[in-house]
Amino acid sequence: MSTRMADRGWIEVDGITLECSSFEEKTDNKIEPVPVMGPNLRAKGYRKGIPEYTLTVKVPIPEAGMEVDPGALFPNGDSDFGCTAIFGAQRKDYRDCAVKTYGRSATVNGAVEYNMEIHALDAQTE
Repeated sequence: MSTRMADRGWIEVDGITLECSSFEEKTDNKIEPVPVMGPNLRAKGYRKGIPEYTLTVKVPIPEAGMEVDPGALFPNGDSDFGCTAIFGAQRKDYRDCAVKTYGRSATVNGAVEYNMEIHALDAQTE
């Protein structure tokens, strides 16, 4: 499983762009050893899996309020929005995203932000 922090990240929902203050990507490729009954009872290779992308993002909430409520982002599992992250000179677009968990957090200096865990079905690097 790999973890990378982004230089910049944003979420696009219905033409509205939400800038992220923190954007973390985790990729799990689901590779597992294949057990085979042989004379030495050892695994002979690996089975390939389908990669899963999990994004952990923090979106600051302006004092005027949010334009989009994370709880209203496709609560029935419809996945119609995308996320974009720029890692150095590399841009990565995540498609068919759905919000898994979300919540609010506040810091000592008074900043309030949404913490969201987003799952993506596909990613493309440009």
